[in-house]
Amino acid sequence: MTTALTSPIFSDAVIVGDDAFLTAMLCSRLAKRGAYLTVIEAPRMSRPDAAAEVVTCNNTIARVAADRYFFSGIGADAKRALLPYFNGAEVTEVSSEHVINKIHLPLNNGDLVWGRQNIGVGLLKAMREKKHLVFSDSGQTQKYERGLNSHLVVIEDGDQLAQVVAANYAWSLGAGLCVIPEVDKHEADDILSRFYSSSDASQTVAQQQILHDLANTIRLLVGDAQIPKAGSGASVTFITSKFHLDLHFPKYRPRTYSFIPD
Repeated sequence: MTTALTSPIFSDAVIVGDDAFLTAMLCSRLAKRGAYLTVIEAPRMSRPDAAAEVVTCNNTIARVAADRYFFSGIGADAKRALLPYFNGAEVTEVSSEHVINKIHLPLNNGDLVWGRQNIGVGLLKAMREKKHLVFSDSGQTQKYERGLNSHLVVIEDGDQLAQVVAANYAWSLGAGLCVIPEVDKHEADDILSRFYSSSDASQTVAQQQILHDLANTIRLLVGDAQIPKAGSGASVTFITSKFHLDLHFPKYRPRTYSFIPD
């Protein structure tokens, strides 16, 4: 039987981040059980639509209605663009691990030393163990952290900050987290082309064969990810950057998809 999920509340803090490692370390120190800690990617000021990104970021911050604000490794241009929206509210600028260590935090169970891969899994593990996450080139790493219920968040590798967001989402739900390999752009384009061509197939048998072959291709891309079998009572959230995985996981009910923005 699938475990019913309870919608989390928003944390009293919000982080606008650009440095995924600093942001993950900060999240491990601010985490509160049952609360979603909002992490927003800093506006990309080199884009032609930078002004729109600033407005979107500010609108998200306003909806969260947090009491504490943090900038985590963001550039000077983004700071200048965002600060007027805060109307003089205090913003803590986190530019290094040294700054994080100065933030007054509750007692903890020490540090979790983690490698520089699969940082979302490391963050979730640190929050679960009530430890402060620190990074080291020689630190341990793994691609999977079991949840406290039957829900699993599956995220495609390739965007470290997206992993931090996924870890906070999983933490707030009591879910597990699994990182699957990043899909090469050319391979993703080929998969999408084959998928769209299936609708043009003149015969049902030909269409089914195309979809069957695509499912096998995606199965190989997912590799040995520890995703529970359909029918086990699990529910899954998939977070990918180029296409969703419905062809390989059609039997999951319920399932949710989210795309990592460009």
